[in-house]
Amino acid sequence: MRWLYLHFPALALDTLLAGHPVEGCWALLDDNNQLLQCNDTALATGLRPGMALAEALALCDELQALRLQPAQDQQALQRLAEDCYQLVARIHPDPPRGLWLELAAMARLQGPPATLAAQLTTQLQAQGYRLQAALAPQPWTARLLARAGQWLIDDNELCLTQRLAALPLTHCELDPRQLERLQGWGLQRLGQLLALPRAEVRRRAGAPLAQWLQRLEASAPPSVPAYQPSPVFEDRLTLLYEAEQSEGVLFVLQRQLQRLQLWLRQRQLAAGSLQLELGHRQLPATCLRLASAQPDGIAANWLMLARLQLARQPLLAPVCWLRLRSQTLEPLQAPAIDLWQAASGALSPDQLLSRLQARLNPDQLQGLAARPDHVPEQAGLLVAVGERGGDYGHSGRPLWLLPQPQPLAVPWPLLDGPERLASQWWAEPLQRDYYRALAPDGRPAWLFRTAGGHWFLHGWFG
Repeated sequence: MRWLYLHFPALALDTLLAGHPVEGCWALLDDNNQLLQCNDTALATGLRPGMALAEALALCDELQALRLQPAQDQQALQRLAEDCYQLVARIHPDPPRGLWLELAAMARLQGPPATLAAQLTTQLQAQGYRLQAALAPQPWTARLLARAGQWLIDDNELCLTQRLAALPLTHCELDPRQLERLQGWGLQRLGQLLALPRAEVRRRAGAPLAQWLQRLEASAPPSVPAYQPSPVFEDRLTLLYEAEQSEGVLFVLQRQLQRLQLWLRQRQLAAGSLQLELGHRQLPATCLRLASAQPDGIAANWLMLARLQLARQPLLAPVCWLRLRSQTLEPLQAPAIDLWQAASGALSPDQLLSRLQARLNPDQLQGLAARPDHVPEQAGLLVAVGERGGDYGHSGRPLWLLPQPQPLAVPWPLLDGPERLASQWWAEPLQRDYYRALAPDGRPAWLFRTAGGHWFLHGWFG
């Protein structure tokens, strides 16, 4: 096995700033108004985690300080695990800001562990994440080196041994009493401790330290649960600045929809509807439902639907966070393409229907459906978009019926017929003989004659 451990010292802040062209000093605060995480500009100014906000403002009066939201690190770690899952199948999250990745199992697909480790770290750094990485046969050894700031992804056993031996005990995250005892023995480096007999260490320092050393040298997988991909897509993003206009919301939503598109593509799925929550500072969140007439996995199409719906429904208050969640998922179906028709760029019927749904209220958009009734006026009905009526065919009848039959003084030349229609015995008496006829201007028409011999025009053929 080859375990790559990734440690993100400022995970929540890096996730918050990713994709935003920000400048200046930024930091996250805890509940005691102390700095938890700082960006590179703030660190260069002299700010450090653990510093009080008042002291930080004295060093940098332009500091942009944000409050760390509950579960913000956990959500960011989940996003990272989803990103890494594109290349690595076995991932063990190590909350709040660490990931174990087993790379040897992916060697036949992704190449040697060192190559895959370099690819992963390069991609994450390009996305704006600051990280520390170490590769080792033992998961806890990789964790120890990464958290100590020892960058090691070469998969070199000799180099790994030398790094471990030279690692100061003060960087090993030992219990303060254990560290004091080891320093009392004159030990300063981890290599000195590893050279001692395990039985002697257990006798003189106790079982916890001996167990720590045993875990450090074990190659078994970590005991924490492995990452399991979520059956639904859910992504929450906090805005750096409150968005007062829909364009600010759409700018952030575009990033979420791109993640959705990648998530759907990996699973060969398409989304039929999405739920979009817009969080406000003092008001309850605004919930929007984005629906597509046909399941879709293209980010640009969903962004257009969101744009149309936000144009119809203005923001009630400035937006400070967004949550996007998939509601209905279906297997991805390849679109039917006409090889003999050139691409014109026109909207498909489903795309047009989806945009009309987003632009209009649901009760303003209706469709036509058939129902099993042989009387022409009663054979159709209005239904909500997406609903279907019965399959009752009317072969030989026109689709264009007049609102009211128009009387004719004399019938036009008849082409074929008649087709007699009569009402049921419990309904109002009705008897008609329908004919296909030719109008004076040459259009095919649909006429009927009543039992009393009167002629009427009832519809036109296309």
